[in-house]
Amino acid sequence: MATGSSRGMLIAILVVSIANLLVGALQTGLMLKQSTSIARTESRGALPAKFDETALAKIAGRVTEPYNRGDLEALYNVLDDVAKLQVTRAAFDVQVKSMVDVIGKVESTAYVSARPLPNEGGPDAYELKYVVRLSGGRFNSGEMTVNIIDRTSQAGIYGFFITGRVQ
Repeated sequence: MATGSSRGMLIAILVVSIANLLVGALQTGLMLKQSTSIARTESRGALPAKFDETALAKIAGRVTEPYNRGDLEALYNVLDDVAKLQVTRAAFDVQVKSMVDVIGKVESTAYVSARPLPNEGGPDAYELKYVVRLSGGRFNSGEMTVNIIDRTSQAGIYGFFITGRVQ
């Protein structure tokens, strides 16, 4: 009798072990599939094809040209209507003037990367990162972030920020 119950116990352990192995293999497969999908999205830069090198340079120029001229009205007018609803012209002027005093002018920009932003059912939105060369302020280089909404006619700019970096 001891042999029969031992054999049954061994079969039960074997079945549980095989089931555990199959579940582990399935979980590993699902995790690999998910990480491959994420890597594929990151390698594309997360931007639609219409945002080529020229379009990305124009977006940077739409911010830096009026910024460098000190033309706060033109810079405010570059903003998408979504941004204008969130910040008054007076508050915008104060923020930009304080940034200019510290950062200075943007001499050049180079696009680095993009990432999608949450949109809650609205048009696609992205955060664009640029490396910048600065002059006339406390820093000689830095980073510029421009948040855009993917509009049909052109990208709507709804935020930008320039930070300086000490080298």
